[in-house]
Amino acid sequence: MSKCCSDKDNPKNNDLNNHHHSDDPVLIYFIISLLFTIPYWVSMFSSLKLTPLNSFLLCIVPLIIGIKYFGISAYKSLKKLNPNMNVLICLSTGTAFIYSLIGWYYNLGDKYIFFETTASIFTFVLLGNVIEERAIKKTKGNITDISNLKPGTTKLKFNDSFKEVNTNQLKINDIFILNTGDKIPADAVIIKGSAEINESFLTGESLGVLKNVKDKILAGSIIIQGNIEAKITSDPNNNYLDYVNSLIKDAVNNKPEIQKIGDRISSFFVIFILIIAILTLIVNYFIGGNDLVTSAIRAIAVLVIACPCAMGLATPTAVTVGIGLAAKKGIIVKGGDVLERLSGIEHIFFDKTGTLTDGDFKIENINYLAQDKDFINSIIYSLELNSNHPIAKSLTSHLQTSKKLILTEIKEEKGVGISARFENSLYSINRSSNKDYDLELTKDSKLISQISIKDSLKPNTTKTVSYFNNLNIRTSILSGDSKRKTENTHKQLNTNSFYAEQLPNDKLKIINTNQPNTFIGDGINDGPALKASSVGIALKTGTDIANLSADILIADDNFNRVKLAHQISQKTYKTIKENLIWALSYNVVAIPLAACGYLTPMLAALSMAFSDVVVIGNALRFKNKYRNI
Repeated sequence: MSKCCSDKDNPKNNDLNNHHHSDDPVLIYFIISLLFTIPYWVSMFSSLKLTPLNSFLLCIVPLIIGIKYFGISAYKSLKKLNPNMNVLICLSTGTAFIYSLIGWYYNLGDKYIFFETTASIFTFVLLGNVIEERAIKKTKGNITDISNLKPGTTKLKFNDSFKEVNTNQLKINDIFILNTGDKIPADAVIIKGSAEINESFLTGESLGVLKNVKDKILAGSIIIQGNIEAKITSDPNNNYLDYVNSLIKDAVNNKPEIQKIGDRISSFFVIFILIIAILTLIVNYFIGGNDLVTSAIRAIAVLVIACPCAMGLATPTAVTVGIGLAAKKGIIVKGGDVLERLSGIEHIFFDKTGTLTDGDFKIENINYLAQDKDFINSIIYSLELNSNHPIAKSLTSHLQTSKKLILTEIKEEKGVGISARFENSLYSINRSSNKDYDLELTKDSKLISQISIKDSLKPNTTKTVSYFNNLNIRTSILSGDSKRKTENTHKQLNTNSFYAEQLPNDKLKIINTNQPNTFIGDGINDGPALKASSVGIALKTGTDIANLSADILIADDNFNRVKLAHQISQKTYKTIKENLIWALSYNVVAIPLAACGYLTPMLAALSMAFSDVVVIGNALRFKNKYRNI
């Protein structure tokens, strides 16, 4: 729905960022218009009487402002055959102005002159827009906070000295120095020193994280305590912070389905109100027995009161608050439509390894069936060095004292295992498990070792699964792990069902068969399932976030954020519905009152302006409720 207070047209006219522009001089326009409108109000409640000429002259300035601020937008919308609500404002004020000119020219008397109606309508509508802009700035506060995290300058290393430079001048491989209190200007890796770093913009967790040499650091993080030198590892003008910021801004423009319904209603609304206004004039004059002036004033009031600005603000304000609040809590949502879909999920699938469990595998037992122990350890270690699978990382960490062998013809099949040749023999690790062991090592297809491993549940997983169970949302574990381990996790968490030993393609089939649903994974081997689900949620994504297909990104291990994301989605959708119900109910009640003469055009303008404030205030109330979670 188009904006009712600007001459700037934009194809994304339901976007909150386009709905109001911080550079609009609306406050100045309002003050100027108010100064020329006050004399009218004084004359109504005092002995001061304005002549028709004085009344006309006072109206000129508010009229010019109105034409500039509302009229141009109304004209453009009419040219496109898609009349917006500015048309209603211009029709009502224009009708009052022209009617007054006729009454003045023919000397019909004061009853036929109401230039004050034109001036007052413009002034009250501008007042409503001033209030809207102030409130909307609050709804966008979290997004603005994120975009301001990167510092303007930093200390760059030149030979053995450091020089203060603008962060826009940084490039890959530059080395910068940071001390306590400094903001990190670019994604980098520490090459000297250590520091406690606040990564709350990423994770929503205000507690510091200790970072040492070789650890990655992200632009926008803050040094709580310590001194480091760091080397830039990626394009400073295209870092993780910029990516997150662009995701959030794009998300605000991504309309939920409920907003699209509102847009379709709005496209017919202006024409509908024009018909109602004409009927109001006809019925009051020809049937109600009112004179032409009274009938015209009531028709004008209908035009003013029906201006559906509140309907246009209903969805964008709630979506902006929801997405901004989620970002503040370390949850990046890729669109208002994502929040809408998440709020209505009926089935949620959890990947097990690295998602429900910590992914830090411990070796329970290695059963050596052939050759010597050290050689088998070296083969396992050397094979798994070539894999990014969570199990591989844990095994190489556990066996890091083993000898690294030179392997050839290395081949990994996602979700199945990895193989390579050593001294003319083919060694394979099979991740497809059996009843007693999780991994099998073979030499030329002959079993030579079996490995049993375990990992632990992440904190908050039990509470989160219980939360969804209590809402009667079906919960399932969808894992590539063994039936024994998956069933054990299923019993621990009391999920409704589980699927074990599922390859990536198997997961995809299950997701497609059980739509609509949400799939939660850690981003490793889960890309197809994340993409195919109604809402894909990726956990612990870190700097690999840009490579994922998920709709919601959670950049740490705090499983409670899955629950919080769902709570925010539900509250956002509820707020949207409340706002739309208010906007529609307001028009249902107010239009008959205006048509029957219980609301003058001036009161209608004031009422219309403050109906917007109710919508925005409801969104801000939602923001305050979840601020401290």
